[in-house]
Amino acid sequence: MAKTQADYFNKISQDVSSIKEEISLIKATTSNLSIEQNKLKLQIADISDFKNNIDKKIATLEHKIESLKITNDEHLQPRKSFCYEDFIRETHERQQREKNLIIRGINEIHSTNLEVRRKHDFEEVKNIIKMANSDSVDPIKIIRLGNYKPNSHRPIKVIFEANETPKAILRNKKNIKPESIKIYSDETPQQKHYREKLQEELRRRQNNGEADITIKYIRGIPKITKTQPKNY
Repeated sequence: MAKTQADYFNKISQDVSSIKEEISLIKATTSNLSIEQNKLKLQIADISDFKNNIDKKIATLEHKIESLKITNDEHLQPRKSFCYEDFIRETHERQQREKNLIIRGINEIHSTNLEVRRKHDFEEVKNIIKMANSDSVDPIKIIRLGNYKPNSHRPIKVIFEANETPKAILRNKKNIKPESIKIYSDETPQQKHYREKLQEELRRRQNNGEADITIKYIRGIPKITKTQPKNY
């Protein structure tokens, strides 16, 4: 009987120990689960913050795209219209200026009488263009450019009926004497800007060692080309 009770108490003791171990295991598992839960909460919070940042960036991009659309709608069509109108204006101005020449170096007489000065200039211009091309027709109009000053010699714009006459004179301008007389085509501001940029490029390339280049007009357009060697 005593042995039976001892065995019974031993079994109860073992069961209690087993229960305690299971309780300890449950506590450890619960603690681990709590730690993992906290980690998940932190990860979820990070994901939430990341999503919020993405949403903000998307909203910012959408706003920028909308702004670009508005800017494009407001400015693109007028800009196209301006470019087209500017092209038409430039083309028309060039066609008109093709009938003109600019002559520099003609002395301007010191007279307060405008008609006397005009008559003198007209005769000087006729003599000069005859040197270049004896078959040239007389100009229909000449204009001194700029305000009259007694001690200055303003350039003269020479206007012809057709553009063939200025072209013929420019082709033979080397025949004009003295060398102080210079003849140029009547360029638009855009043409002058292009020519000046071309001259800058020519100087830059020459300074870099290119000695056999020059500016030559090809079909009325100035271009940098190789100089042709002279035949001896």
